[in-house]
Amino acid sequence: MLSKIINLFNNSEYPN
Repeated sequence: MLSKIINLFNNSEYPN
């Protein structure tokens, strides 16, 4: 569950 939230933050590091 927490992994999903962390994944969102990680995605923010690489914006399209």
